[in-house]
Amino acid sequence: MQHTATAPHATTQHATPSHHLATITPIADRDAGQVLSLGWKLFLNACLLLIPTLLVGSLIPVLGVVFWFAPVPALWLLGIGLVLVLVVQVRWATAYPEWPMNRVLVRRLRSVCKSRSGQSWIDNARLVEWVPRENWAASKLETAEDVMLIRVSDDGIEMEGDFARYWFPPESIIDVETESVRPAGCVHALHYVILVVRTSDGPQEFPLSYRDLGLGQLSSTRRYRQTIELAHQIRGIARGGDLTYGDPAARSHPAHLQVRPRARSQVNPYAAPRAV
Repeated sequence: MQHTATAPHATTQHATPSHHLATITPIADRDAGQVLSLGWKLFLNACLLLIPTLLVGSLIPVLGVVFWFAPVPALWLLGIGLVLVLVVQVRWATAYPEWPMNRVLVRRLRSVCKSRSGQSWIDNARLVEWVPRENWAASKLETAEDVMLIRVSDDGIEMEGDFARYWFPPESIIDVETESVRPAGCVHALHYVILVVRTSDGPQEFPLSYRDLGLGQLSSTRRYRQTIELAHQIRGIARGGDLTYGDPAARSHPAHLQVRPRARSQVNPYAAPRAV
């Protein structure tokens, strides 16, 4: 069995698997990283820069034609168009600016995972990203450590990722919580399911967030609601709370992150009390 406790790029051999331990099996180097490639990262960031410019630029040819035939109405149209573009840009930036590019991402990941494993559940699986806490405020082309297609069942959590395969039996799931953050410089809130699983190297935390959102799911409220639903679904199968887990360092937050306090209902009923 192959397992890594820090990143999906390292490999550690273990003799026998255990039903109470989570396993992370790295994808062979020749197949890994096909989705979160350098080309994709550059494309994503270029789109984030170009989309606002294209919104303004789309007015130019229309206004040119109108101004040629009717100069005065064109000025009114220019004003109205600029206001509409500003409203669209503000709404896009404050909701989920990665949305149009992530629709491409989910199709690419489904194609890669289906050709690699051939499993039928991949066709309808949701896409989540794993973003470690240290990347929440990092300045990177891509903050996700991996992107995965996820299936939650009574048997456990199965995820097929770009860099690794993840299997979390119910007995390995120690804790499930939710957190919302707004990193410095980010105008929209990010919502995560904080999943803690038991591995052969000790507890490991996986902040997961949906990344395949549809056009009608982009508002912060709707994204937060989906995060709560995923956490509730995972809590329903979690049976690993018999292990006391305490790691104050893992629960600290950088000062520049704004963290929404967790509601009492979000605490995993299966988790043992934390050491203080």
